[in-house]
Amino acid sequence: MNIWIYRNGTQEGPYTSEQIKSMNLPADTPAWHQGLADWTTLGNINLDMPVAVPTDNSETDAYTGHRQVEEVEATPVSTEQQQYTWNAWKNSTTQSAPQQMKKDEPQPPCPPSYLGWAIAITLCCCTPLGIVAIIYAAKVRERYQRGNYAGARKASDIAQWCIIISIALGMFGSMLVSSLISV
Repeated sequence: MNIWIYRNGTQEGPYTSEQIKSMNLPADTPAWHQGLADWTTLGNINLDMPVAVPTDNSETDAYTGHRQVEEVEATPVSTEQQQYTWNAWKNSTTQSAPQQMKKDEPQPPCPPSYLGWAIAITLCCCTPLGIVAIIYAAKVRERYQRGNYAGARKASDIAQWCIIISIALGMFGSMLVSSLISV
């Protein structure tokens, strides 16, 4: 199977599965091979299996209901087609994410995650909102490290609001219980 990859700002390939394995590339490296409709990552490609594509005259097997396929060797695609497909994949995966900052711009500080507070609130006050706060608090650092600074800020804000609401509900609940016990 011939595989094309995208790294260091350029498309490279084709490479064989064995060459890709020997390169020790990260699993999130964009990659493409014949049979894929669009670019994906190396982690989503099984490098040990040959590519199987439906034949033009394939028929449905009467017993299994599956289409007949034959193993084929991947043939190179034009550089224009690869670049178009790569751009489409790149745009679809980054469409909702903000644009990456330029290298000469300073990196903003990481927003607070409030993970300690979220755990404490989950154990002491309001478990459902505490769990939501833990989930969003855990997303802060991951988004920040990927360069999604707006997403990290948003996750931090959601975690903070869940904590504030949990504290308010906990205080209201304890006052309600206290008033009911004293009656």
